[in-house]
Amino acid sequence: MLAYAGTYTERMPWGSPLRRKLANLLSRRRSRGIYVVDFDEGTGAVVRTDVAAETHNPSWVALHPGGRFLYAVNEGDDGFVSTFAVDAQSGALAMLGRVPTQGAAPCYVEVNRAGRCAYVANYGSGTVSVHPIGDDGALGESVDIIRHFGSSVHRQRQTQPHPHCIAVSPDDSFALVPDLGTDRTMVYRIDPVTGRLEGNDPPFAAALPGQGPRHAAFHPAGGVVYVLNELGSTVTSFRFDGATGALERVQNVSTLPDGWRGNNTAAHIQVHPGGRILFASNRGHDSIATFEIDDEGSMRRLAVTRSGGRTPRGFTLDPTGAFLLVAHQSNDRLVSFRILENGGLERVWRGRLPSGVCLAFLQG
Repeated sequence: MLAYAGTYTERMPWGSPLRRKLANLLSRRRSRGIYVVDFDEGTGAVVRTDVAAETHNPSWVALHPGGRFLYAVNEGDDGFVSTFAVDAQSGALAMLGRVPTQGAAPCYVEVNRAGRCAYVANYGSGTVSVHPIGDDGALGESVDIIRHFGSSVHRQRQTQPHPHCIAVSPDDSFALVPDLGTDRTMVYRIDPVTGRLEGNDPPFAAALPGQGPRHAAFHPAGGVVYVLNELGSTVTSFRFDGATGALERVQNVSTLPDGWRGNNTAAHIQVHPGGRILFASNRGHDSIATFEIDDEGSMRRLAVTRSGGRTPRGFTLDPTGAFLLVAHQSNDRLVSFRILENGGLERVWRGRLPSGVCLAFLQG
């Protein structure tokens, strides 16, 4: 079973040239681009990790629903998003082209369920770009640029908009965009023909001040959305109205153990395909938080498990839902866990992946 890993080829991907140079001089190990991971679904071990394609700062990757193409943002001051053809046997990637996102520091790409459109969050410029997908799988130039406005209470991190994710609803009708800088999760209707984003009414759901919404995940049964807050290290649950796009806040639960004090930022969130467990990663505490989900979609934190490395940025579940695989940005660790029946995590393997940021399994 194959998975792809997005990485940083530069430790400081954007910002002033001096800051980037100093950060990269301090880095002993450098990534070369997108990596393919050969995963043993029986044991949870990784058999091999190879370079699939050399490309600059592919910090987030997304696979086409058909599995034939992979899309990767190239994070930097001038943002791009690249298209690759997937060799499902070897895992090799062949570049088909790249297009500008017309924004700075693109950090996330999402493909809709129909496979006809890709959405990119440009963290640095506070914009979302919309790119059509051709019959050959390649992305076209952006057909829409959505610009966010506003700020919030954190004096360093929330002086301007910072969209960090696009979560497309299961029926391709809505796109939710958590914006760390404005403490809002924006809601957009998706035009069924062009894929363009249209402002919704209501236009957003507000987070508690200073929480910093980062990533979002729909419950597989629909009706509930979970938003991970980077600055607050919490998960907020919302009731989601699939007809109107309205979000109603229900809970706000910490990803950290009770009584822990220290610097932490939450990174990624994913719901188990069975819909009964939710996972979130902590950078600082360096752990994976596990939550039980009841029939109403409410959360109860079950455990917080050390992740086996430093700065667990992105993680994913294998298609069977038996294992969790997590990449660590700061010390190049790749770690797999068996998911136990009670929702706990048992570490089964640890190896190396340089500057890992995200992971995505090739389905089928």
